[in-house]
Amino acid sequence: KQRTEWNSQTDKMLPQTTPTGLTTSTYSQKIRHYNQNHYLNQSTSKNRSSKHKSNQDSRRKNSRNNTNNHNTFQLESDARGSLPRQNVAKLLNFIDSKAIITNKTNNLHLSISPLKLLERLKLEFQARKIFIKKEGIRLVGSSATYVIGNNSSTRSQIEDIDFNIYIEEPAVKLKQIGIDSNFDDYLDSVNNLFCLVLQSEEECIRKLVADQTGIELSPRSVISNYFKELLKVTTTGECWSLISIGHVDQAGYHSFDIKVILKSSRLYAFSTDSFEIILDPFLSHPIKGHNTPIYIESLYGLVFESITHLHSNRISTRTPETIRRGIFRYCLELAKGRLPSNSEKESFQ
Repeated sequence: KQRTEWNSQTDKMLPQTTPTGLTTSTYSQKIRHYNQNHYLNQSTSKNRSSKHKSNQDSRRKNSRNNTNNHNTFQLESDARGSLPRQNVAKLLNFIDSKAIITNKTNNLHLSISPLKLLERLKLEFQARKIFIKKEGIRLVGSSATYVIGNNSSTRSQIEDIDFNIYIEEPAVKLKQIGIDSNFDDYLDSVNNLFCLVLQSEEECIRKLVADQTGIELSPRSVISNYFKELLKVTTTGECWSLISIGHVDQAGYHSFDIKVILKSSRLYAFSTDSFEIILDPFLSHPIKGHNTPIYIESLYGLVFESITHLHSNRISTRTPETIRRGIFRYCLELAKGRLPSNSEKESFQ
């Protein structure tokens, strides 16, 4: 009560002595000191609460404006930019160079470039009325990291060549193009759709084997000989399939991991594995001499920051609780020598 009276009136109106036995002037000094410290504590608390938000704003601003190290990457938005010419050339060399696929017994080898495999698979999808989304064919994983990374990375370090293919909801697409709704009787469920996806993948490899070896395989033989992994997930939030083609038993062999996605809640773990390079221009134009921009997107949401993390060997993520075995994977990356990003260092503190 006395402190309130002091704050609202002058020092002369305070009693000559206080309940603590201090003189009026000494008591006033104590009160002033308390009020100053209380104000400073409140300011510090507010600064801490707004620190994370200001860091996010600063990182977002840097993603757009900072071009000191990566000024050749042209950003269209926080999450999207175009590859510079040297990286486009690197990408062309990668997807147009032949890779060797071997069967389980290592006695039948197939040689095909990633681009030619995608062209064949796209034709099989079209034959079965499986509609790929616009900009829906993308290079991902270690292959995309190799294309975006610095010159110290080599193709020999890549065993799995990874693709994401985003497809349309069948009923929606059929209505858009005006086909009779009865036509989608065999596409009326997700399971039927992914049965057609698997048939397309089987037929693609079966024809490739026949063209290169003259051997006619049944679909079951294709699966048992060339498909290392088969997986389908259909839940409320997840709807996708994954096949891994080829058995990597020695250097020089590759496997193709093809993920066909109807919907998925999360497709990356960290900023450095969130890159997707859009390959559709290569499937609609001749490779030689085309000048169409090749775009890169970061599922992390900040493409410039993700590239910075890649080049500086740092690690960052968002909502790690949604990553399968997220804590284990994060600690594993730290054990490999990668460093937390500056923003995550601050969050740890």
